[in-house]
Amino acid sequence: MHTPGVDPCSYLAEASWVINTLTQRDQIETVLDEVEYLFETEQRQVVAQRQRISRRTGTQEPGQVATGTGGPINDYQ
Repeated sequence: MHTPGVDPCSYLAEASWVINTLTQRDQIETVLDEVEYLFETEQRQVVAQRQRISRRTGTQEPGQVATGTGGPINDYQ
């Protein structure tokens, strides 16, 4: 994740310890919302990076049909 000051692995490790100590629904929902946002952000950044690499290297994106194969390339999403 390229958000300044946020390390995804550290945040997930901290959240995994903290969530077991929370007792109020609003606190638990806040942590779960933040984890969900983190995963959505990470996924968008991974897809964007994959597209940049594909354009630079001339390789195909997962899910695109490769010329001459008659079928789709494996899609790992």
